Amino acid sequence: MTSIEAHAKLVEQWLTPPDDGPLWKWAEANIDLTGLSALEGPYRTDVSPMVRWLFNGLQDRETRMLVIMVSAQAGKTQTLMIFAGWAICEAPGPMFWVGASEEACDEFTKARLLPMFEQTPAVAKRMPLQRSEKSLNLIQFATMPLYFRGSNSPSKLKSTPVRYFIGDEIDDWKPGSLDKVLKRVRTYRNSKKVLISTPELSGGSMHTHWLSGTQTFFHWACPHCQHRQPFRFGRERTVIFDPRDKGGFVWDTNDTTRPAGKWNWQELRKTVRYQCESCEGEIYQVEQFKLLQTIEAVDRNPLPENGVKSWHFWAAYSLWVKWDDIVVEFLTAKEVAETGNIEMLKSFVKETLGEPWALVEDAANEDELRKRCGQYKRGEYWEAKGPRRVSRIITVDVQKDHLRYVISNIREGGELRVVDYGRLTDFADLRALQEQKGVANRGVFIDCADGNRSTEILRECMRWNWIAMQGSAQDSFAHLLTSNGKTVQRPFKVKQIDPFIGTNKGATRTVTRISWSNNAFKDRLFLFAYKGKGPLFELPSDVGSDFLTELLDERREAKKSERGATRYVWKDTGNNHFSDCLLMAYVAMDATAFSRGVFNVEAKEYELKESPSP
Repeated sequence: MTSIEAHAKLVEQWLTPPDDGPLWKWAEANIDLTGLSALEGPYRTDVSPMVRWLFNGLQDRETRMLVIMVSAQAGKTQTLMIFAGWAICEAPGPMFWVGASEEACDEFTKARLLPMFEQTPAVAKRMPLQRSEKSLNLIQFATMPLYFRGSNSPSKLKSTPVRYFIGDEIDDWKPGSLDKVLKRVRTYRNSKKVLISTPELSGGSMHTHWLSGTQTFFHWACPHCQHRQPFRFGRERTVIFDPRDKGGFVWDTNDTTRPAGKWNWQELRKTVRYQCESCEGEIYQVEQFKLLQTIEAVDRNPLPENGVKSWHFWAAYSLWVKWDDIVVEFLTAKEVAETGNIEMLKSFVKETLGEPWALVEDAANEDELRKRCGQYKRGEYWEAKGPRRVSRIITVDVQKDHLRYVISNIREGGELRVVDYGRLTDFADLRALQEQKGVANRGVFIDCADGNRSTEILRECMRWNWIAMQGSAQDSFAHLLTSNGKTVQRPFKVKQIDPFIGTNKGATRTVTRISWSNNAFKDRLFLFAYKGKGPLFELPSDVGSDFLTELLDERREAKKSERGATRYVWKDTGNNHFSDCLLMAYVAMDATAFSRGVFNVEAKEYELKESPSP
């Protein structure tokens, strides 16, 4: 293209009057999803009518913040991509698109955003002509700049005035990042902020901001009785729904669908349908498109913050998601949860239902805990039989003038036996105990959170190749998947740290440190293991009352925020040292993949090796 042609193109763009029509109609006229989406061809809003209200909110001058709490596979990111394209063409202004990390933003820009822009003529003709004006961090359109940033680099957002701010998957951001980012970004007088994410926990960033808005649900009319209702999975109370007596997804449980107590998934799928919460009329997925055409937006919050609109919808609204897949996912997660592993159920609630997670249950009492006593005495180990690995570990809670320890047998599959426990004077005693009990160096896990002794602890870990442990108030930790560039949340994080950093010995050796979510693992230990739910957890028959007292020191409390979000936290009196040791044992099983579990640590050096016999 010659300079004259380029200049003519620029003049044409500036002289073309903006389209003042509805944003969703612009999308239908300009966007083609061929090769970009499960629903190929020209973009249609009738297959997902909820987006019309979202688009109207994005276009509305009175709306200053939009909070969209949705499930995965609900078209949320695609909606924002289309909004960005419309803004470039019809309402230009500097825009920040902020993701969980710079790596996630780079992957998203290359794989999804740029292909759509290049395939949309109205946007493509405004793309920069010079290669230097297009990168993964910035696209300088003829009408506006579009910046891409990671929430992990807030300094790059400082003092940049923007008209549009998009916070993508904000519950994947490091805790506290959203507030920092919002404070660093200066906005125009007619600015608009958009927060969108699948939620994490009750009381988390997404849930809290959603509560501040209109709390809009999408109601459809029952074809049998015309009663209006939103899609919701079940009937029990959840973070955003009250309990009810009927309605939701139903399926048959009989000898055909569950012979001999085991689900026949193929037969079960044939019976999945939705039940009206009013007349109990049954609705099958073939009627879903007609239901969507009856949708109306219903605001639940009569007193939202001025200019804040918030919406919720989830996978059941999506034509490309099969209802029977949703039910099978739930039943599978429920079965796994009954073994003590609640991560799959949490994922179902957050990713498929688009609801914040909260586990509402009372902690175990002493009677329940004493039922965990097995037919063995202190000092007795499991025999290493069968194909499943068995190992011995020591977990240590460090106090000012002594150490508390628990020796555990762990068996592949997440089973744990408390073998012994006690008190030591110093690390020399710990080393002697380790050698006496035949525990491998990588089988010793030590809490390094004591501020007065943390340096000492880390150096002992480096000396003996022990593993440092650190509990955290964080509910989860972001992990970037190298396979697809996506960020996932896990209740622990493994990291190599340098205890000599800042000294002349720095960068010579490192220590493995595992950080974990206190709340997540306390839920698992106190609400499942102590109650006999899940893989075997057993105590010696001669366990002392002093040990049980410390295991029962924690109490679960419900706290409500000013916006009404309920968050459950664990509180202790300070006499919980042995329970902390048990927490570390469960963290060790997960982080080393010994629980067969759910998470795997890529680096081989984190794996527990078979401990030698004493």
